[in-house]
Amino acid sequence: MSDKILITTGNLELKAELNDSETAKKLKSLLPLQFSMSRWGDEYYGDCGIRVEAEPGAKVDMEIGELAVWPVGHALCIFFGPTPVSVGDEL
Repeated sequence: MSDKILITTGNLELKAELNDSETAKKLKSLLPLQFSMSRWGDEYYGDCGIRVEAEPGAKVDMEIGELAVWPVGHALCIFFGPTPVSVGDEL
């Protein structure tokens, strides 16, 4: 099962789909959220107040358009290209 969410920034609306992980359920329970994001390479991230541990088997390499939670920074991340630590084509 997945849940669709809407991310709005200015006049831009991005549709996203959450998976059924415990982290996604926690994120959904915090909605609606309003927070600032910063750019790191081709990734936006921001402290959204989520407090979770990394999921077992959590991905390290992301695909363009994917969302992720960074537990250390309590952040939601949106990937749209390489970051400063990307190697080759990986994000």
